[in-house]
Amino acid sequence: MPIASLVPLLPFAVTLPSPGLDGTPVVDARQVDDGWDAQVGALGFADREASAGALAVGAVAAATADHDDINAHFHVRGVAATGGSVSLNAGGVSRISATHWAHASYDFLPTADGDGTGVFAMSLEHHLDVGAVPSLFASRDTARAGFEREQLGFDVTGVSFFWQGNRLDILDEGGAFATTWSDETPSEIELGLHATMVRYCGTWCMDVFQIRAQGGGEIAGAAGGVVMDLTPLALRNLHASDDVAIDLAGGFQLGGGARRDDMGALIDLPDLALGAYDVGLRAGKVGVRAHRQMYLTLDDQLSVEDRVEGSIDLSTDDTNIALRGFAARTTWWTDAQDPGSTALTGGGELAIAREDRGFAWDASLGVARSFYASADGAPSLGARGTLEIRRSLRGSGRR
Repeated sequence: MPIASLVPLLPFAVTLPSPGLDGTPVVDARQVDDGWDAQVGALGFADREASAGALAVGAVAAATADHDDINAHFHVRGVAATGGSVSLNAGGVSRISATHWAHASYDFLPTADGDGTGVFAMSLEHHLDVGAVPSLFASRDTARAGFEREQLGFDVTGVSFFWQGNRLDILDEGGAFATTWSDETPSEIELGLHATMVRYCGTWCMDVFQIRAQGGGEIAGAAGGVVMDLTPLALRNLHASDDVAIDLAGGFQLGGGARRDDMGALIDLPDLALGAYDVGLRAGKVGVRAHRQMYLTLDDQLSVEDRVEGSIDLSTDDTNIALRGFAARTTWWTDAQDPGSTALTGGGELAIAREDRGFAWDASLGVARSFYASADGAPSLGARGTLEIRRSLRGSGRR
């Protein structure tokens, strides 16, 4: 996988951090190669309230260090990588948009015989987005167009065992700290944690006793909302046949705590408990997923979302074409006495990508009833289109 493909030149479609903030690394260190690459591109963006044209420059660099065949059973691989992009906009979204990420890790990987053991594999990541705009598909939150977000996350795996293409991890845990702000809103703080007692991966994967937690507001002080998610068992990539795979996960979530209003007064949040699920099906070029998730918004309001997502791969030999859609029912509470507000959202997007004479072309057009179709955050119907043309200055980035 070329490291250049890890660099998004278009920082417009940023999913907000609330659901799933836990520190799990975004960059897969096993897919990073030594070397560097740079890309230049032009891009355009338009929806019903804003538009922008931009020139963008992106770059990525990575270095790896391998110590092979330690005790003839495993080798240690260290990775240091960084990348990002900057675009200068000629429109009304933001004068400058930028994204940056940095990754550092070491891991114990199996040698050619497929067997090995490792302890305390670690990774650390930093992400920064400036002038970002949420995706139309993003869950309900409070940050609007042109927000800034910084996140620092880590992950540690206690013991890993490798044998004949299988991997067993004992006690994988991590966390993340994120700050989000904009010109219109003050800084909002989030903290996420996760822990998995046992994780097995071969031709299919299994997580046993997974805990996730999300907190916001004055976490160490008198106010702060909290959501905890306990999943006793999660199964992924179970093959019912050669081209049919299933993901299954179920558990429960707890939410509550308190928050401060605009005047600084302490407000109790409702105490919520509900069953959670995540079910996915992939059959050939069609994928469907349904899940329920409780999460905190950036201003510490509790939200519960039931969402169904689907995708169809319509690609040809030389063009990648994807049709994606979603439908969601979101309920949220501002305090313990609030009976709750509910909104239905949904929409679809057509995305096309191809390479031609050294240039990469990416285009998308989405229409949705979304929390991000208008600046005030009320669910409404909107459309958004993007077009990006970029060229790599160094090819694949491989040596």
